[in-house]
Amino acid sequence: THHLIAVSAEGIVYVYNTKTGKCLANVTEENNQLYTVDVSSDGSTFATAGSNRSIKIYDSRTNQVINVLEPADYVTSGKELKPIDGHTRRIFALRFHPEERHIFVSGGWDDSIKIWDKRMASEARKV
Repeated sequence: THHLIAVSAEGIVYVYNTKTGKCLANVTEENNQLYTVDVSSDGSTFATAGSNRSIKIYDSRTNQVINVLEPADYVTSGKELKPIDGHTRRIFALRFHPEERHIFVSGGWDDSIKIWDKRMASEARKV
């Protein structure tokens, strides 16, 4: 429980022990500049996000990806393309709810804030 998780623009997730200062693990997300990371209220999971518009949920014990919330997909509605779910541009902010360990929000350069339930495959609500 004495861990610090940091991300880099090179797409690397670092897990440090805050007592010893040692890097316990690092994971590379290929083709992604990471901008944000947060840990769930119970510490069981953490999430990362960045330039590739996906949100990855990790198991905090194993540092393995357990879920990927994909970027926006597009559907054709007449002549207009409309995004469904996810962000259409890079994600620069992500924060878990302080009490509800499955709920978090994300903010993107697409001028949207999305509310997620990590148990679902798509956004729960768009603001």
